[in-house]
Amino acid sequence: MSWDKTKPGNVKMRVGRQQILDNNAALETALQRDHNFPGTVGADDGEHIKVTFHAPIAKPANEANKGFLYIKDVAGVAELHFEDEAGNEIQLTTGGLLNAMLLAGVQTVTGAKTFQAALTMSGANIVMVGTETVDGVDVSAHAGGTAKDQHTGGLGNHSHQSDGAEGGKLTGSAFSTIFGEWQSVSITKDTVYQASTDGILIVNAEKTYIKDKYLRLYTDANNPPTTLRARLGGSGGSDEGSITCPIKKNHYYKVSGTGSITDAYWLPIGG
Repeated sequence: MSWDKTKPGNVKMRVGRQQILDNNAALETALQRDHNFPGTVGADDGEHIKVTFHAPIAKPANEANKGFLYIKDVAGVAELHFEDEAGNEIQLTTGGLLNAMLLAGVQTVTGAKTFQAALTMSGANIVMVGTETVDGVDVSAHAGGTAKDQHTGGLGNHSHQSDGAEGGKLTGSAFSTIFGEWQSVSITKDTVYQASTDGILIVNAEKTYIKDKYLRLYTDANNPPTTLRARLGGSGGSDEGSITCPIKKNHYYKVSGTGSITDAYWLPIGG
């Protein structure tokens, strides 16, 4: 059964009646593909159930005061497009996702957003209202500035100054909260250890100033470490002293020499 605009033609009434019924049935079948067509009068008759676009087409000819929404093949996949009256065409979808578009002017983004690729923002000034988190850290008190950004929360009240290529210089009270708890550690001379976190090692010693006894601390990425970072010793003077040295995470360190280690402490940074 199909629609035939030439029917009913110049035929007898009994034949024309059936042709009219057949055409009505064909129209109903076509309309029901995308529309609510219950067959009885209702307030929602003819409303769209879905919108089906026909086979992919080429870009339409633009017209004044008109816009076009259509699908067109891109790399063998039918993607949604829009064309404005000036003939500007925008691809709205790509690979099952909304197509990335250049956003100009002020943009308001609400709700949780997941970015599945690198997000690059050039010259962006981001203003956050209310409680905002990044990786679970509250950054809602962020206030942007050209040279210095202020934060509260996370590492504590602090500011960071972008100086040079590295930037990220911490100031303020942040340093009172980034250290972990003091840990008493056992250090044996000439034994190599590896730091599990960044931290500061303090080694207390005795008998390092008697008869030229000494202690030396080596630390770097080698195992065993070969770079001398700190030393203690000499002749005469007190027979007690200490070595204090920062150690990078995953770097190795050892204490060697002829002096005696009395005790040692580790102060982790960042946990």
